[in-house]
Amino acid sequence: VASITNLQEAALYGSPGKSVELKTTDDRKGYCGKGSTDGAAAGVGATDSLYATILCLCAGATGDEAGGKGCCLDCQSGANGAAWTPTSDGKARAEFLASKCPAALIPEHPTTTELNHWLRTVYKLALGTTSNTQTIKYTVGKVSGTGEDGCDGEVTGTIGRCVKYTAEQILEDEASLKWRQSLKAAAKLYDKQAQAKITMYRLAEKLRLINATAAALYHTPLTQTQIQPMSRTDAATKPTTNCSEHKSNKKQQKHM
Repeated sequence: VASITNLQEAALYGSPGKSVELKTTDDRKGYCGKGSTDGAAAGVGATDSLYATILCLCAGATGDEAGGKGCCLDCQSGANGAAWTPTSDGKARAEFLASKCPAALIPEHPTTTELNHWLRTVYKLALGTTSNTQTIKYTVGKVSGTGEDGCDGEVTGTIGRCVKYTAEQILEDEASLKWRQSLKAAAKLYDKQAQAKITMYRLAEKLRLINATAAALYHTPLTQTQIQPMSRTDAATKPTTNCSEHKSNKKQQKHM
């Protein structure tokens, strides 16, 4: 059974897993997204993992090595200081770029509610990304012109530093957006475990109250009234419950 950590790692590193190099045999357009001139296809890497998505959005390209500045002011340094080649391992570069994300944006509890809030932000970007001339649907990132030549890494002409999805992936929650499926499964499992903890806490609280009540009763001393033996006077005045005595009384009443 997959754990929350396993599912989250699948979302980050993709279907090959954390231990495998993050690279492709395809070019950047195929990995990040093709424009209409190449068949308008979603990026195979961008739909598979979040780290691939980060590379598509923030890694510099040949001729635009400082492209990381499009994500943050110092994102073009360190492991992202040179152009990214999709056929070489980009794991260290992706992890470096992810480390630049503000800690305040990382949810404390990865619940389904929190995930849905985050996904709505992604959908909004995918439906409203604009180039310097128009809106580019189902695309996230920076695009120039019509974007018809795809996500090639540079922001010039009709290409961009971006990721492309399909309408079905954004509008219909299609399963081919693999990192989303992994995150949903992780959030669902987190919700289940959190609910189990709440249930256990409530049961533990009830047991604590029962034990506290039992202990209080055990240690409460009996009053003198509760333990005082019955006096002769009390015994004499106490109503009798002798059946034979009741029968003899009834016989005497008949003879009278």
